[in-house]
Amino acid sequence: MTVYVDGWEIYLGVTLRVELRGEVRAVEGQRPSCSGTFAFDLEEEIYGDDIPFYDVRSRVERFRRGRKLIREDNVFSLMPLSTKMTCTSLIAALGVP
Repeated sequence: MTVYVDGWEIYLGVTLRVELRGEVRAVEGQRPSCSGTFAFDLEEEIYGDDIPFYDVRSRVERFRRGRKLIREDNVFSLMPLSTKMTCTSLIAALGVP
């Protein structure tokens, strides 16, 4: 990916990983739902830039060393928008025997 900043280019790669942990609740006669917690990890790598006399990579590394995560609390709740989904179709879609 290339990021343009005031006429300059910074070449970087970004990876985002998301992990969901939760449970599916499928009760006959009720809409199925899924809820739990999630975590994510963002990795970025700067491959170069065209900004003269400025080292973007070392500047970003200095920023990374100075940042500190104080607290993280991530929850999610998913519910189908369609009433056409049944417990049977949900279980079949999840591949549960």
